[in-house]
Amino acid sequence: MPLSNTKPILDLSRADGNILVDQKIIKSVTLSPSSLASLPSRDKYLELKKSIAQYYDFQPDGVVIGNGSDELIDSIAREVDGGTSLTLVPTFERLFEVSEKFGHKHELFSLRLSDEFRYTDTFHEDFILKVKEFSPDIVWLCSPNNPTGSVISVGQLSDIARAAKNGLVVIDVAFADIVDGSLVSQYAALIASHENIIILNSFSKSWGMSGLRLGFILASKHKANLIARHSVMFNVNSVALEVALLCLEDDGYKTESFSNIEKNRKKILSNIGKLDKYQVIMNEPLNIVCIRHKTKQNLHENLLELGIKTKSLNKMPGMENKGFCRVLVPATDSDTDKLLRALESIS
Repeated sequence: MPLSNTKPILDLSRADGNILVDQKIIKSVTLSPSSLASLPSRDKYLELKKSIAQYYDFQPDGVVIGNGSDELIDSIAREVDGGTSLTLVPTFERLFEVSEKFGHKHELFSLRLSDEFRYTDTFHEDFILKVKEFSPDIVWLCSPNNPTGSVISVGQLSDIARAAKNGLVVIDVAFADIVDGSLVSQYAALIASHENIIILNSFSKSWGMSGLRLGFILASKHKANLIARHSVMFNVNSVALEVALLCLEDDGYKTESFSNIEKNRKKILSNIGKLDKYQVIMNEPLNIVCIRHKTKQNLHENLLELGIKTKSLNKMPGMENKGFCRVLVPATDSDTDKLLRALESIS
């Protein structure tokens, strides 16, 4: 079929794309033939480590930068190649797929639909018992959770670190700045008393730089050195280094994007609330919404027929065949209205 005849698709299947770097930052990036012809600057790399540490009130020698969080996830898993891992699900798929990649004996422990996937005190007690029983080499967590928005408190993370005293506790915080600008720093403060905690972060979700592939971890100096030894040389390109430094210096665009997302999210929830046919899971205000039709199992397909692409969660561990799909909160009013019209039209 010719492209001119295809129906335009509004792609809301990703978990990024609605937080946009300010144009003035992009215009201030200095590119030249000579800069592109040279390897990335080691000084810029060290400068970025210091800037990240300052932003999150941490020490530079505990920062490791990677080619997206994906490289760092692999590096962490490689530390216990062939070991054991426990992943709290539902979650970002890489946090359990990596265990298979490196031959870990791994288990999944699921949040409960009956609690709307919240990390409750009762669930916490059960999870602590599971950690102690299994004694994994790595515990993989995501807070705020993708896709459900559930958050693990600072006290609960401390409990998990104590329970997993012989293993690593890796917590993915890629969405944290959207919910609470101080949450990453609060988590990182635990590292002084719990050396097994590793904070996994990214410049993708909260910073709007997915295309530059830039991630980082916050860890003790010892753990940071262990992870860094798995990094390839010059794993971060010159453009990513420069843009990240500029964004850390001037992060006002994040607040503007967060406010726009909040406005559109409230509009979505307000309108869906008037429709008795949907269940929405959004335990903290993220840039994504988890939704299902109360009587149909194919909301993802229904929306796709109406020109809106979402992420089906029917194969997500912990949410299998429950009919949920994850929807990115649109960045524009017109796209938000298109989504709402589609949801309203489904019987």
